[in-house]
Amino acid sequence: MSDIVTVIADKLCSFDREFDDCSGYAKVIITALDAAGFVVVPKDPTREMLHAGITARTTGWGKDAVANAYKAMTTDYRAMLAAAKSPGDEPGRG
Repeated sequence: MSDIVTVIADKLCSFDREFDDCSGYAKVIITALDAAGFVVVPKDPTREMLHAGITARTTGWGKDAVANAYKAMTTDYRAMLAAAKSPGDEPGRG
């Protein structure tokens, strides 16, 4: 999969070849999304994201699976997002 900065930069430059720094604009867009509480993640989780979800699922799992289901699903989702890479982040860091 292509780096998200490259994908956004290529699309920006396809609209207007006058942009002098498409990658810079792409990073500004991603930063603005982050500030608004959004993240950009792949449609399919990466291996690191899946591992984070499995680790979160099996840590602290109680006897009553029904009572813990909502919390577990939320924990899984947050762990996968945390494992997603952001521009400039080291692999595995969100």
